Order: sequence, then structure tokens, then C-alpha cells
Amino acid sequence: MSRVTVRYISIAVGLAILVLLIVDFNSRISQLHQLSSEEVLVGATATSLVQTQEAYKTQIAFATSPAGVLQWAYEEEHLVKPGENLAIPIEEGSPPTPVPTPQPTVESVQNWQLWYSLFFGQHSP
Repeated sequence: MSRVTVRYISIAVGLAILVLLIVDFNSRISQLHQLSSEEVLVGATATSLVQTQEAYKTQIAFATSPAGVLQWAYEEEHLVKPGENLAIPIEEGSPPTPVPTPQPTVESVQNWQLWYSLFFGQHSP
């Protein structure tokens, strides 16, 4: 082989290796962009979870404090301290809604049905 053909073969092999390196570099750049966008998403999720955790810690701290227990007792359970009177305010301008009392219905029972029930222990046919 002559020097020229060895030179062309080495240039061709060098170009082939260069093309393979460029294709590999391009795929790595694409993967970098994908992982970077996932990193932003995971970071935002982690930040949100940390903020939620802090909010829960704050709520737990208040709920276990004497002031939180007192507020719960007054507002939720309507409990009072000894010597206090419970007063629930009614909205102004609205009359209280009356609670209807059900009227008992009286079934008329004939005498023979009453005697039948007493003797045989069951209702009449």
C-alpha cells in the first residue's frame, strides 16, 4: 500500500470516530437536559414537603399547648370552667326555629281485641 491510501484510511477512520463521538456527545446533552428538568421538579416537590412538614409541626405544637387545648375545649366541645356559664350567641334578626313535638297517635282498640290479646298473648287476626 502506498502512503496515500494509508493516509486516506486513517483520515476515514478518524472521521468515523469523530462522528461517533459527536453522536454520543449529543445523546449525553439530551440526557442532561432531561435530568435537569427532573431535578427542578424533584426540588420543588421536596420544598413543598418540607413546608408541609413545618406547618404540621406548628399545628402540633399549638394543639399540645395549654392555649390550644383551651381553645379546643371552648370552640369544639363547648366546655366551660367551673363557675362559668355557657352562652351560645344566636344570630341577630333570625327567630329561633321551633322544634315540633310529635303528637302521639292513639289506636282505637275494641274490647274483644283486648280480651283476645290478654287470653292468647297475641294480637287479634
